[in-house]
Amino acid sequence: MAFRTRTANLRMRRYATSPQLLHISPGKPPTLEDSRIPLTTTNQYSTMSGMFAPSRRTPNFSTGLNTADHIERYLQEDGHNTWGFNEFMDRLRYRIRQTLEFYNGLDLMESLGLNVIEDREKLDDVEASVLREHFKTWAESAPQREQGSAQASETQVWGSQRYLYCMLVDAEALESVVHWVEAPPASDTRSEGFVKIVSRYWEPYGARDRDPPHEAIEGCTEDDVGWMMMDYSDVVVFYRLLRDRNSWYIVYKRPPNVACA
Repeated sequence: MAFRTRTANLRMRRYATSPQLLHISPGKPPTLEDSRIPLTTTNQYSTMSGMFAPSRRTPNFSTGLNTADHIERYLQEDGHNTWGFNEFMDRLRYRIRQTLEFYNGLDLMESLGLNVIEDREKLDDVEASVLREHFKTWAESAPQREQGSAQASETQVWGSQRYLYCMLVDAEALESVVHWVEAPPASDTRSEGFVKIVSRYWEPYGARDRDPPHEAIEGCTEDDVGWMMMDYSDVVVFYRLLRDRNSWYIVYKRPPNVACA
């Protein structure tokens, strides 16, 4: 898959809204009992036969090419009932549904839950590093509370995108989605609307002579600043890709560039 990059035309206007952490979440995974072609497990998928098995959602294509199949596999692998990162909501939900519909995966909408963490006193005008600490605190107890299963072990949580990344919606991101682009069903062909994705376990490398310094972003002159701007229409696609933690380094674009699938 090729990735596009767009540089945001940032407006400096401020709005009376505090940053919010969002997570995409799907209650109960869909049953596969009635499927003509069941999804492969992660181990099966690693084999050639599993990779190219037809998708029950899109039989003309392999399960390896279906994003909805991948997300359902991850739910089963982790023993989780909810997935995700988390109005904007109406537009975000529309884009999520639009992507799942393309992959014939609308059954996953039944288990989609969008959680918002909003605390004006603690989160208003804070930097991504501060939000990261709040997210870490939330993520420590969220798996057992949300998934309601003993399977929500540290090993499984470690691989779940829902507890590795959070979506930051500040005034800038909110304006880009609500005011810069046309409302759905019109397409955001210029990738103007974006959200900010924050990595839970990011840490600065420190100064390295071989790396030329970049313009400081929140005091960081490294290439990877621990968060990136992502086309909001591509949230589901990136949710799938970020299952592999190394994918962060593949899809990452330094702000103000916007990562697009």
